[in-house]
Amino acid sequence: MDVTTIKGIGRQYGKKLNKAGVTDVADLRNMDLEGMSKKTGISAERLEEWRQQAREMQLLTDVQGIGPAYSQRLYKQGIRTPEELAAADICATAKDIDVSEKRLTKWVERAQKMVKTAQPKTKKAVVAEPIGPDNASIHIKGDEATVTIKGTAHEHVPVFHGDGMEAIAQDQKIAVHVDSTGTTHLWFNDAWHTSIPTKKEGFLDKIKRMLGI
Repeated sequence: MDVTTIKGIGRQYGKKLNKAGVTDVADLRNMDLEGMSKKTGISAERLEEWRQQAREMQLLTDVQGIGPAYSQRLYKQGIRTPEELAAADICATAKDIDVSEKRLTKWVERAQKMVKTAQPKTKKAVVAEPIGPDNASIHIKGDEATVTIKGTAHEHVPVFHGDGMEAIAQDQKIAVHVDSTGTTHLWFNDAWHTSIPTKKEGFLDKIKRMLGI
């Protein structure tokens, strides 16, 4: 899983980490803080925050029997987390990644146990109607957003991209999740809110933000 899935790591930080040899979340878990800080110029405190987030995430390689090679094969088939593996079509997936159905079944069963064990930590997501297009808006700027709800602006709200990131978003008091279809969802007051008008920064605005203009 790419390092940019971690809260606070955008493209710029991602490039610095990649150049220093940290290319995915698994690398983040085991990085040497002082050494990486010297290589990237990123503070050890910030790196520690990212490392802790990485260690709290569940990865495919956490499933017994799945190494980096098979993790990559599964990733190419759109299976990136234990949650997605737990719901995989065994027959079709086994053929796609060139592994026996018996072996994949064991992986799926182990993933299901992992997901079931972690389930109590995940808050129940419900759709709340009071917050919607008439009283809320989202303005996404890179990995953060400004969310306005009933006249109150919430700045620096973390934005999580891709399927499987919902559980991480739910650990926040307020967060934005953009799924693989590009649909935006707002997590607020322990509930998911949909149909919120969303604006994304334009190319020129993005360049200005990156240059600090």
